[in-house]
Amino acid sequence: MLKGKKTGIILMLTIVTVMFLTACGGGGSGGSDSGTFILHSSISQPTTTRDAGGLLATIQGTDTQWVTGSQCDGDNSTCCDPGSNCSPTSVTGKFYKAWLSLNEDCSNPVLVSDNGSNPPSVDIVANIQLFTGTPPAGTYHCLILKVSDTGSFKPNQASENLFPGICTAGQTYWTDNFRSGQEQYWDMESNTQVDGQGTKTNPVEQVVYYFATTNRSAAIAYVGHQAQVGVLLSPVQITGGAVTNAYFVMDLTDKVDDYYDVHDSGLHLCYLAPTAVEVIVQ
Repeated sequence: MLKGKKTGIILMLTIVTVMFLTACGGGGSGGSDSGTFILHSSISQPTTTRDAGGLLATIQGTDTQWVTGSQCDGDNSTCCDPGSNCSPTSVTGKFYKAWLSLNEDCSNPVLVSDNGSNPPSVDIVANIQLFTGTPPAGTYHCLILKVSDTGSFKPNQASENLFPGICTAGQTYWTDNFRSGQEQYWDMESNTQVDGQGTKTNPVEQVVYYFATTNRSAAIAYVGHQAQVGVLLSPVQITGGAVTNAYFVMDLTDKVDDYYDVHDSGLHLCYLAPTAVEVIVQ
């Protein structure tokens, strides 16, 4: 078991294009035809090799729940050793809306899917469909998600064995990613700045907007907060009359930790560490 501070990288919505359908006149300016876009959840290890000294280095420098995150802060925290399989059997969250934008700065987005004002919590581990919609054909340089900043998880038996008295297999624990005292975030729909609420021990649900773009500098200038902006490695091509499937892939292996909450409660918590996420478009 690893003691002390370890920094985890969260790449919520790093888009990796592994295959595109051949466009029939879609183009970068959009077209009159529409294609079907479907975003699924998927649990597996990352499928691509990232250059830790290149891509990851370009998005470091902010202590946030999306781009970077603190894992096992404090001398009394214990991280899961790689290969120990202290992993969650369930991870839930709420997914409200999805947009695509033709612009690198994420301006003028097109609404792809709206799950309503109070969507049910869904289990990402269950490999379900998160969003579906029919955006106009075109080459999109930004994907935007509106999601809840709170969620639940259930640790497996290996987690309980490694952290007895802290984690109980099958018990529900909660996380809060955007908390009191953190940087404000931009509410895209109301065009307002929002303060975080809640703590790790007392989560408060808020909706947050995350932007993944092919030009992070342009999006940060538009959004105003680098914590909300991630990297889109390749644009998303929507072809008229065709289906584009995308997979929201989370690597949850060895992500359950004994977290010493030195800032909020002074207690040891069963906590879900920051995790790498990809959206693979096929």
